[in-house]
Amino acid sequence: MKGMKNIFLVLGAGLLFTSCGLLFTTNESGAVTPLALTGGAQLSTDDHNEICPFLVRMMDGSAYLFYSSDQNGSYDIWAAKMNPDGNFGTPVRLASPVNSDSSNETFPVVQQYGQGFRVTLLRILNTFTNVYSYYLDTNFISTAPADDILTSAKSLGLIKRPDNEYLLMANGNLSVPSWYDMNGRWDTPGTKNISNNNVITLNGICITVSNSDYMELYIEETLINGKHSLSAEGIFMHSITNFPYVTNLPFNISTPDYQSKYNDITPFIDYAGGFKVYFASDRYNGDSHKGDYDLYRYNIYTYNKLPEVQQVFAYDTVPPSLTNTSFIDGQMFSIGPNSMMLSVTDNIGGSGVFGVYYSLNSSAFIEIPYSNGYSTFINIVIGNNVIKTYAVDNAWNFSKTNSMTVIGN
Repeated sequence: MKGMKNIFLVLGAGLLFTSCGLLFTTNESGAVTPLALTGGAQLSTDDHNEICPFLVRMMDGSAYLFYSSDQNGSYDIWAAKMNPDGNFGTPVRLASPVNSDSSNETFPVVQQYGQGFRVTLLRILNTFTNVYSYYLDTNFISTAPADDILTSAKSLGLIKRPDNEYLLMANGNLSVPSWYDMNGRWDTPGTKNISNNNVITLNGICITVSNSDYMELYIEETLINGKHSLSAEGIFMHSITNFPYVTNLPFNISTPDYQSKYNDITPFIDYAGGFKVYFASDRYNGDSHKGDYDLYRYNIYTYNKLPEVQQVFAYDTVPPSLTNTSFIDGQMFSIGPNSMMLSVTDNIGGSGVFGVYYSLNSSAFIEIPYSNGYSTFINIVIGNNVIKTYAVDNAWNFSKTNSMTVIGN
């Protein structure tokens, strides 16, 4: 249904940085490739529109891509699990009450909620728009009544800051309406100020620079001379401890390298172990239909290599150090679950530890959550077990990968 595409060129119809479970440290030549299913087929349909990609990472290391597609006549929310190869499993259309045959569901914003998901979306019914949140289990089945945010919006996005997560509703103004979570719901309104008044959609990440300083980086869809393009901007924030005062220092980010002659829409950022761009574009991907929106993956520079950001991080060039305090290379351990604790230290005055990751027997690296230290359980099997660990700080310095082999008996 090609006519549906015009809704998003009017209302504000992607961009996503992700590691795909792997470690990326360069821009890898900036190649643009269509999103693929494991096995080689394209994720996007041949003659319909796929837009609004959003990747959510779960505490167990899994990741899921949510997006909107009109392949059933109206726009619905679909989801696909990311596999270790960085491609995706077969997408599934979310059942009622998330999707409805009589309305368009777009702009999924997804968070982990217990073991499942909270999916916030924009529902368009005739000329009315509303924002709803649904609570789903890992099979995408609704587990609780929906929350209805009584507001109209043209798009949805998200930024995670040190204090909270903020739902963003870009509307073409410098002041972006936002909602933050106080009681398990988007129940407290606020605003975010940006410097570009042509923004149709945006998402953001927050990068800690020191105990009191951090940067908000926004990736945006902008309308320039009638064409939808990718753009970016940043705000350097200085917070004074125990006093509600913030100094906002906006700066532009060089984005011509990421712009094209096509319409590129609906940006989002995933900030975990590296950067990729996921976005929707009407560029031709070689299928039988031209002009529809498909989902793409785009390699870009890691954020610390962007000229404007690199200056901020120039003071910290020393990687963190990491020691596995639970296992000793070459020694025997009992098979089954074993606790693994890691000691991670950043250099004095450094930017702080961003994340710690491990791999067992050549599996994909999984982030270890912090809870009074970095610890997790790994399953030792009979014979040799290869354990690899590494850490990365907020200035994107990577420790050496610690590799050891322990023997399960």
